Amino acid sequence: ASSHHSAAEVAVLLDQALDWLHSAGESTEGAAAARAFVLYVRGRLALNALDMNATLPALEESLTLFERIGDLWWNATLLEQLGSAAWTRNDLEQTRQYFQRSLAVRREIGDAAGTASLLISLGALAGFDGGQVDEAVALYRESSRMYVALGGRTGELSSLYALQAAERLQGRFAEAL
Repeated sequence: ASSHHSAAEVAVLLDQALDWLHSAGESTEGAAAARAFVLYVRGRLALNALDMNATLPALEESLTLFERIGDLWWNATLLEQLGSAAWTRNDLEQTRQYFQRSLAVRREIGDAAGTASLLISLGALAGFDGGQVDEAVALYRESSRMYVALGGRTGELSSLYALQAAERLQGRFAEAL
């Protein structure tokens, strides 16, 4: 027997978990955190399936619960996911707003890796969807510097690859090397 489940089967299991958590109540921080996490997973699953009718309510409720608990790392993560959902809907202004809010929280809590990763997304949003290639280049360079400081070679490579693409878009081929 296979232990693999389809996305639809996982969604049903997550909805059952949410029903159970709701019936158990959210009287403790742990119960609220469990519900918030299951909602996050449900929202991500729906986002991967491009089901915005399920994505947005799940991610928004998860964010509300994590805000109530006061977990800033999860707040930043949920804001970034809501930004990704907005980007999927081609709502670039809302994407930018969510990403900027997430970036502010990540910087506040000292999440350098999360900040560096989000700078790549902001660069793509600015350069490739917004036409602000010079702004994108600056964001990619900041991300790359952060990854170098962290020793994150994979992240640094992602930043440099995006930087190279942005430089080529501007016709700055020597800088792209």
